[in-house]
Amino acid sequence: MWKALGEIDEDAFKDAIDMEGAQVAETTYRPQGWKHEPLRLIIRRVPFTASEIAKLKGSRRLKTIHPEQLQLALDGQIDSVYGYSFVLSDIHWQPAVWIEHFHRHRAQIEERLKESKLGQALRHLPSGNEHANRVWLTSALLALNLTAFCCDLCPAAGASGQAPENAPLRRAAKTLRNLMFTIPARIVRTGRRVILRPPAGYRHHHILKATLEAIYALGP
Repeated sequence: MWKALGEIDEDAFKDAIDMEGAQVAETTYRPQGWKHEPLRLIIRRVPFTASEIAKLKGSRRLKTIHPEQLQLALDGQIDSVYGYSFVLSDIHWQPAVWIEHFHRHRAQIEERLKESKLGQALRHLPSGNEHANRVWLTSALLALNLTAFCCDLCPAAGASGQAPENAPLRRAAKTLRNLMFTIPARIVRTGRRVILRPPAGYRHHHILKATLEAIYALGP
């Protein structure tokens, strides 16, 4: 794999989709014993400056960079160093930047597992009864999926495509609860309409309103 990376010309790298500073290139790779046509090997590289390296010290994002290279950047001998990520794919009908973007956005399972424990009460199962735990697990995962659904529509998260430029890509359940889910409100029914009235001074009314409008705009 590293040999294949060394064969890629500098001009082969293209800017990645919606990931600042990242570039994508591709080659082919045939795993040992693989009897089918070679797979596409998509390589993403991201530059890290000394200040970014200092902030991310110990992060797995720096694991692909040799410690001596990291030190060169920290000492100011070079401006930045590249961290590399790889994707093997058998999708042959899309460009490399599309495949990288597709896999990066579908690889959210680790985030979801973390969120299920920290945001949706799956740190433990509460009962010695298997059936009670099954109901608990189902409810927690349903809440997790609904939260992720709202996150993709909420303008407070970059995943919605409607967020401010520097907004995080996704928001944790704890944040969404504070923004929208646990606010006191009244439901008023009048003139065959249902009106939701948040409390006076509610700071995030525009986020709640935009999220509800995005939900109602979805097709059946």
